[in-house]
Amino acid sequence: KDLVDKYIKVGNPSLKFILCQAHKYEARTLLVGQTLYKLKPSIRSRVNVDKICAFLESSESKLTLASIIEEATQRDERAKSLEMRFKGLAKTVRSRITKKEVKDFIDSCSNIDIDIDIDTLTELALKRESRAKRLEMRFKLLSKGVKSRISKNRIKAFIMTGYPSIATMAEEALESERRESEVKEKLATLSGNVRNHLTQQEIDEAIVNNSFDSSELVKMAVSREDRAIHVKNKLFTLTETIRCRIRKQTLDMFIRYGAVVSQGELITSLDSICSGFRLPHQFHQENFILRAL
Repeated sequence: KDLVDKYIKVGNPSLKFILCQAHKYEARTLLVGQTLYKLKPSIRSRVNVDKICAFLESSESKLTLASIIEEATQRDERAKSLEMRFKGLAKTVRSRITKKEVKDFIDSCSNIDIDIDIDTLTELALKRESRAKRLEMRFKLLSKGVKSRISKNRIKAFIMTGYPSIATMAEEALESERRESEVKEKLATLSGNVRNHLTQQEIDEAIVNNSFDSSELVKMAVSREDRAIHVKNKLFTLTETIRCRIRKQTLDMFIRYGAVVSQGELITSLDSICSGFRLPHQFHQENFILRAL
């Protein structure tokens, strides 16, 4: 189609050349079809489609149909040898090898950047299964609460690579449990109104993040309650008409962060907010406020 479009626009290449190319393409298509038909289904399924397309597109391509078929044959042989080796392994061991690793092994016959042999792949599977069993035995010694704090991603990473260690994961889980207990104790000292100023995400962050002390969480909640009381008292001093003109989102944002943003300016005074600052409709987007703070 590109050649036809070019011929229509500029007259080059010639129509004779285009027809000649079409005949060659048709001849190569027939050759490919006949060759693939004669192959075993297992080998045919291993043929690189992109290389077949490249072979069809250009008669000057360095690719030959024979080299493409040879590559597919090698892939099929590698797949069969892997299948035979894996027959001698338990199902759980076989499952430790990813589909990508299997594909890389099969494709390594045509990709010099991939260096993996069948013995390496087998050893990898056995090592991962060994780590999985060690992890299972160690988990029996941990409490249910501690185990629930170790994410599936961390467990998978340990089985696949050996890192982080079981001891490290257990220590992190115990520390997380300790922090959660500490956070719960601190929150229990607060009234319901004060606790309601904290989101679940903030509470979870205090549990997970070592650098976020639980006392800071309490201070945050108390500060928000102080601002909420300040807002409530301020509204009592305003007429109903003025109160109706102040957006609830404006006040909620002030209670949450102690500030709002208007036209790039950070406003920290409740009096200024109630005095009639016209805030952008999207001012309440938290990331905008946080950047300004």
